[in-house]
Amino acid sequence: MVSGGWTSRRLSLPSQYIFNHIPKTGGNSLLAICGNNLEPSRISPHLEEPKVRMLTPMHFEQYQLITGHFSLLTQAGFCRSRYSMTLLRDPIRRIFSAYTFWRAADEHNPVTSKAHELSFSDFVRYFIDSPAIVHNPYTCHFAGVGFDCPVYPGGSSAILALAKDNLAAFDFVGICEDFGRSARLLCKELGWRCPDLIPHNNRSRSETRLDEIDPVTMDILHQRNQLDLELYQYARELFKAHEANAESERAGCVERNRFVPFVHPHKMDRRAIIQSVSAAWRPDESSKMLEIAVDFRTRAPIAELTLGVQVNDALGHLVWGSSTAHENLELYYEAGQDSQAAFILQCELPRGLYYVTVSLAEPRRLGFHEHWIDHATSFTVAPERVASSPYRRGITSREFWSRVIRDVNGQ
Repeated sequence: MVSGGWTSRRLSLPSQYIFNHIPKTGGNSLLAICGNNLEPSRISPHLEEPKVRMLTPMHFEQYQLITGHFSLLTQAGFCRSRYSMTLLRDPIRRIFSAYTFWRAADEHNPVTSKAHELSFSDFVRYFIDSPAIVHNPYTCHFAGVGFDCPVYPGGSSAILALAKDNLAAFDFVGICEDFGRSARLLCKELGWRCPDLIPHNNRSRSETRLDEIDPVTMDILHQRNQLDLELYQYARELFKAHEANAESERAGCVERNRFVPFVHPHKMDRRAIIQSVSAAWRPDESSKMLEIAVDFRTRAPIAELTLGVQVNDALGHLVWGSSTAHENLELYYEAGQDSQAAFILQCELPRGLYYVTVSLAEPRRLGFHEHWIDHATSFTVAPERVASSPYRRGITSREFWSRVIRDVNGQ
């Protein structure tokens, strides 16, 4: 018997909810149903991972429904008492639908740019090792693989087992291909009104074009998504068991909302390591120009190595973030050599303490990071540097430099 996080023996209907929205799984249609049953002001804005991962639960208490594209580890920070929901879709169909969506998107970022530039087959090959796009993204997401991870940790059986346990800890797991049944089951359980006409919002119309995928690319997708295909089948079993009320006998089942992160090995196989990070006012303490400098070292060539920097205030709010890939900046380095890089920023910020997060990554392996350090350093905005106007409150990039450090003999 498949067991999950739901039980028919609820003493009362839940009143607070959280929706872990995986893109292109029918989430906007589910949100339309939520919007028909909840006051709009009680539904959070659609939250994105970089902006919310360091915030505390107090920032979300006013919302009945929290929704967005965030990691399982971020969700675990503020969802223990909320009714948790997610939706899954056939992994291959979801990847193709996401590509179709990104290809038509006006937004420009490293993913949409590649979707605009490449055919689907070339897009798959470019991101073949990315756990955020092609390489078992469901499994990586639901296994709670953290940001500071350069490769899949451990064996496939261990990571899949944890992904299944974490998925089963959701109160509700719906299936995109059975969205009508999913919607009716969810509404029945929550005491909501289910619309007569089930919504299908933000569809990319990619379903009719799957036959355009050539056999070789389809083979690659199946090879790279073996774990996801098994996890998706498990999600379907969870849904069917839920639908049949099979969870009323929950002996030994996973505790609801108990999401466990995948434990990384103590020593990871990193190709790049951040050695030190500093944040200093230039040319002196009276300046409003901040230099965030990173010393790093690589032990192997890394295609399009990217340096990312993020600034959060003391409460966890995202103040600023960028990367060399996002700004089309050249990051100079040589394998086996110490290297340095720095962003020069003009700060117009309220007084207080600010933290700097840094990362090294390869765009084609989006989702894995060679090295990621939260709160790597900090800086303080004192009265003499406080924003001079309420209309100028932020950070602006002014300059970037990078270099390889040579020894005295120029070797």
